Amino acid sequence: TAGMLSIHVVAPARGVSGDETLTVRAVADGDNALVETGGFAFAYVAPPRSVSPVDGSVAGGTLVTVKAYGIDAIPAQSDVLVSINDGTTETVLSSANVLAVTDNTQAGLVAEMTLSLSMPAVASAGVFTCRVKLVGASTEHLITDFLFEYFIAPVVSKLEQGDATVTGQTAATDGASTALRISNFPAIASGADVAVTFASVASPVLAYVNFKGGVWLQVRVPPAVDLAPGVVALTVQFTGAEPVPRGGVTGQVYVR
Repeated sequence: TAGMLSIHVVAPARGVSGDETLTVRAVADGDNALVETGGFAFAYVAPPRSVSPVDGSVAGGTLVTVKAYGIDAIPAQSDVLVSINDGTTETVLSSANVLAVTDNTQAGLVAEMTLSLSMPAVASAGVFTCRVKLVGASTEHLITDFLFEYFIAPVVSKLEQGDATVTGQTAATDGASTALRISNFPAIASGADVAVTFASVASPVLAYVNFKGGVWLQVRVPPAVDLAPGVVALTVQFTGAEPVPRGGVTGQVYVR
């Protein structure tokens, strides 16, 4: 209307990030059979990189997969350095072991680089900045970066009843439960946020108390499998809603 034309178009895929110069060319009948605009800039940006998992133990050894998109040229494994930086001072603390660099680009789609990393040990828990750099050239070049959270692995610091009869009877007041204190465990909102098993047998949480840095649980002790005596593994797993990691997006699923 009023001499204005509004056009909505779908941008085609581009293998790498960068700028393009676009023109609009219209062909019609009559005196204005060909109309062409001057060039204008259009920027392609790389999709957000993905990291899985987003956290690991301070002891190191967590295997992490990083996918970065829109890379101009996928580098060789020997040319990639992944530094672990203090989240506040940006001091380089260590570097991850780069196990593999894979070009997963599909024809006609955005360039995709997959990094397989083994994360190093660190001295303390916290969120660290990890920088992926190309170091094979004469000058270093930042490819991408991501945040990684280190935690201290949960540990059972106290188990009140460490034995029971094969029918599940204990020395607790109710005669059928045990209680345990777990340090470095996330706060829970209900007993349903925790899965407890004795060997392969699930056990309900009867009561819980959150404290700073952990949780206290009272759980039912089930009868032994086939009523067979012996030592079994007691496993406690957090199954509640995971918080969004720092720098993450609400609603997106993150592997921990």
